[in-house]
Amino acid sequence: MELFFKYIVQTIIGIILTYLGYIFGRKKQIDEIVLKEKVALLQKICSKLEEIHEGYIQLYEFWQKNFGHAEFYKAIEGFKKRYIYDEERKIIEELIKKESELHDLYKKSIVFIKPSFRKKLKKYLELGKFSYQHDDIGFYNTYYENFFKNLLEKYNQRLKLFKELEKEFHKLI
Repeated sequence: MELFFKYIVQTIIGIILTYLGYIFGRKKQIDEIVLKEKVALLQKICSKLEEIHEGYIQLYEFWQKNFGHAEFYKAIEGFKKRYIYDEERKIIEELIKKESELHDLYKKSIVFIKPSFRKKLKKYLELGKFSYQHDDIGFYNTYYENFFKNLLEKYNQRLKLFKELEKEFHKLI
């Protein structure tokens, strides 16, 4: 009888140890998957953020070189009317599209990324928001005017916040 209890205790201990091994092994696999997803998401966010920031710098420098000396509203009219600025208009459209993509990545990041980084990223995205009016027939449209106002007014804030995001990004990995 004593031998029987000894055998049962050893069997139960074996089952418990097997179960615990399975649980901890599974947890390790899950942790590895989560880490891979986190790193992949962070890489996408960093890449998209870098592209957006470079776009803002390029457009800011473009504005300063071509229109920085002129009165703002006359410069905007010149920008809107001249076909030679089609490339810059495309850059603006791509920039807005990339910001939308970054916003989607921001929404996915809630599970993986520290709140302090997410807060700064959200603030950076909010710096790019602007409103505009148009009449749908082409007589009245303030899109480029308000885009460049936003760019010029918030440029230094954007630079400072980008540097903060860069520093914090390296702490996340």
